[in-house]
Amino acid sequence: MAAMRRILPLLAVAAVAVADDAFPLRLQAFEEARAFTLEPGGQAKVYPAVEALVATGDARAVSPVSSYVLETITSERRLLEDARRIQKEMGETMERLEAVSRELAQLDLKEKAGDRTVGPAIEQRKSERMLLERQNERRMKEVEQIDRTIGFLRELRGRLVDDCVALLKGRKGDEAATAVAGVRRALDVADKEQALVLVRIFAASDLAEAEDQLLDILAAPKADRAVRLRAQYALARHLSRRGAEALVRLWEREPTRAGVHAQHVLSLAAKKRLATIEEARAWIATLP
Repeated sequence: MAAMRRILPLLAVAAVAVADDAFPLRLQAFEEARAFTLEPGGQAKVYPAVEALVATGDARAVSPVSSYVLETITSERRLLEDARRIQKEMGETMERLEAVSRELAQLDLKEKAGDRTVGPAIEQRKSERMLLERQNERRMKEVEQIDRTIGFLRELRGRLVDDCVALLKGRKGDEAATAVAGVRRALDVADKEQALVLVRIFAASDLAEAEDQLLDILAAPKADRAVRLRAQYALARHLSRRGAEALVRLWEREPTRAGVHAQHVLSLAAKKRLATIEEARAWIATLP
């Protein structure tokens, strides 16, 4: 009985902890809302679900929020492809409309000149013209809807990136590792747009691990040049001796290209102009 009395309070605490863990239910609601992202009025479902998940402050939320960032990127690309296809179809339809208008003008002239056999051809061209105009009106509405949806996706992506930053801030130890892993699993360094988002998130996160992540992106062989450049400048806020030495090596290796930016970043971090690699090394020696 004494052992049972000791166990019961522990069970009660565990039950309260489970009851207080809102993350699983909010994650489920978040995933359900994501299905409506591209539906008309989808934002009315999406935004509350995202806000509720982020409000848990749980490091585990970084992974689904980051994967949602990826979804906005891939969805936007598909929509842009659809828009290009529709615009191509509209161009082809316009060419046919112009041809039909020319044919109608010629037929009208024949009819005015007394040719009574062209009536059916005129009616056929008029019907075709009306059909083509309706097709283009429908396609124009499709393009306008795509444009609105892309605008929503971009706004949503900006919010999600800010949410990722908010969820990363202040993390330490295992929580930081969980959060960082969630971002890195979702976004691919080899994809320029995804990698730029990665840099943006880590640059603003103020995590102790941010420097390692930015250096990893900087060294990624498949990273776009623009991504590596952005990563270099992001390092200015997170520079330790290890990161500074990596930039000096880059300066030595590519003195007229990436090294120029590496020199600038080192100078920004040092708050003075470092004109030579020797000066940079002397400053690095003062770092902890």
